Amino acid sequence: MSLSLRTGQKTQMKQQMALRLQTIQIMNLLQLPTQKLQEHLLQALKRNPALMVVDPGSNAAAETQAQVANVGEVPSDTVGQSLSLDHMGGHSEAPRDDAYQYMTASQIADFDERRTEAMQNVAERTESLQDSLLEQVRLESSDDETQAMAERLIIEHITPRGFLEKPLKELVSPEELPLAERALQLIQKLEPTGVGAENEQQSLLLQLAWLKKWGDSGLTPTDFAQLELLISRYYDRWMKNRLPDVSLRTGIPIARLYELREKLERYFTTDPGQAFRPTERPARPDLFCVRLEDGSYQVVLDSRVLPQIQLNEDYTKTKRQKGLSKEEKDQIAQNINEAKMLINALDVRQTTLKQIAQATINHQTDFLEHGEDAQKPLKMRDIADELGLALSTVSRAVAEKWIQTPRGMFMLRRFFSAGVGDVSRNAIKAQIRRLIDEEDKTHPLSDAKIAEMLGGIVSRSGVKKYRLEMGIPSSRGRKIWK
Repeated sequence: MSLSLRTGQKTQMKQQMALRLQTIQIMNLLQLPTQKLQEHLLQALKRNPALMVVDPGSNAAAETQAQVANVGEVPSDTVGQSLSLDHMGGHSEAPRDDAYQYMTASQIADFDERRTEAMQNVAERTESLQDSLLEQVRLESSDDETQAMAERLIIEHITPRGFLEKPLKELVSPEELPLAERALQLIQKLEPTGVGAENEQQSLLLQLAWLKKWGDSGLTPTDFAQLELLISRYYDRWMKNRLPDVSLRTGIPIARLYELREKLERYFTTDPGQAFRPTERPARPDLFCVRLEDGSYQVVLDSRVLPQIQLNEDYTKTKRQKGLSKEEKDQIAQNINEAKMLINALDVRQTTLKQIAQATINHQTDFLEHGEDAQKPLKMRDIADELGLALSTVSRAVAEKWIQTPRGMFMLRRFFSAGVGDVSRNAIKAQIRRLIDEEDKTHPLSDAKIAEMLGGIVSRSGVKKYRLEMGIPSSRGRKIWK
C-alpha cells in the first residue's frame, strides 16, 4: 500500500471520527431544555479559553438587539431553512433567533412584565425535604442514639411525599423497634406537619392534632371532633363519596359532610412533602408560538438566557507564539477544535429544534384556534418523515421542552397523540372531561352513557380508561347527594 493511500485513509478516518463526535454533541445539546443548556454553555465558557461571550457592543450584539425591536415581517430567509450536515462544516453567520423576534414591542413588554411578576411571587426553594428534616432533627434531639436512628429513617425510608415507605416494624429489627418508635415520634413533630406518617390517613390525624394544639385555623371544637371521627374511622368511605352510608353510621348530615370535606381540603394536605419538590412547569418556556397578522403561527426560540458564544480570536493567535512546547500547541489546538464543534453544534441544535416545533405547530393549528377538542392525531414518526430526520432526533428535540402559545404554555410532547380515525386521544379525553364538567352532578353520566354521547368513537371501557388517566372518579364518586 502506498504512503499516499495510507495517508488518505487516515485522513478519512479522522474526518469520520470528527463527524461522529459532532453528531453526538448535537444530539446531546438537542435533548437539553433551555435552562440546562444555559448551564452547559456557562460550564464550557469556564472550562475552555477558546470560547468567549459576544461583546455587548459588537455588531452581532447590535443585530440581536435590533431583532428584538423589529416588528416587521418574518425574514424570508428564515422560512423553510433546511437542516444539513453543511452546518457542521463551519459557523453560520446568520444571527441566532431571539425569543421575541417576531413579537410586537407591546407583546414583548406585556409578556415580560407578567412573567417577571409571576416569578417574583414564587418563593425559591432549593432545600430538599430530606435536608430540612435532618437539620431539624439535629436541632431538636438531645439523645445521640435517637438522633442517629431518626437520621437513618429519614435518609433510607422517608419518601418524597414525606411518608414512611413501609410500616415501621418492617423497616427495623425487633430489637431496634423501641428506639425506632422514639425516633419516629421525634420526626412526626417536625415541619412540615404530617411528615413521618405511614399513609394519608395517619398524616391527616397528625395535622389535626397539631392544629388542635397550636393552630389558629378557625376550626371549631365541633369541626375537630367530627373531622377526627371521619378521618380515623370512615376515611375510605368518605373519600369514595359514599356519603349516605357515612351519614347513616355517624349521624352527620350529608350537607355537613360536604362542608367538612371542603375544610379538609382547605386546611390539610395529603402530600406533606409537595412544597419541597420542584414543579414540573418551568419559569420560562423554551419556545414561543406567535400568531401573525395573516393568521399563521410562527415558532421562535427563547435564546435570550443563553450566553451568545463565539470563538476567542485572541486565543487562536496564541498557537503561533514562539517557544511553545508540543504539548502546549496540542492543547491549544484541542481547545479551538472543541470550541468550533460546540458553536456549530449549538447552531444545528437551534435550527433543528425550531424546525421540529414549527412542523408540529403547523399540524396543530386547529388546536390553537379551537382548543383541545380539535387536536389532531400526530405521531413523532410523521414529523420525522416530513423533515427527513431520524425518529430519535425528533424524540430528543421534544423531550422536556415547553412552548408558550396563545392558548397557554404546554410541553411540546403534548401536541403528539395517537387517535381513533381523525380524532386524537387527547381530543377524546378533552371531550370526556367537558361532558363530565357539564353533567348534572345529582345524576352523573355513566361511562356507557358518555361513550354513547361521543358517537361510538370510543367504547365504555375506553371511556373508563381515559377517565382514570385524568384522575376523574366514577359516576358514584362524582355524585352530589342531597
